[in-house]
Amino acid sequence: MVMGMLPIGVDDAAATCAEVKVLGYKVIRETGAMKYGCSIIAFLEGPDGYKVELIQKGTQFG
Repeated sequence: MVMGMLPIGVDDAAATCAEVKVLGYKVIRETGAMKYGCSIIAFLEGPDGYKVELIQKGTQFG
């Protein structure tokens, strides 16, 4: 099975990003708003190579 990126909804994307860094995740895109829209997101790569997208809950639709 080929998977592009696993999206995960979180309460606080910045805090979650900081927490998983110590677990060996590499930040690909720091936490911030999307260029077009209001979603707060961050992109990570796990120690096993899987890519993860953090999406802050409540920011998807403005």
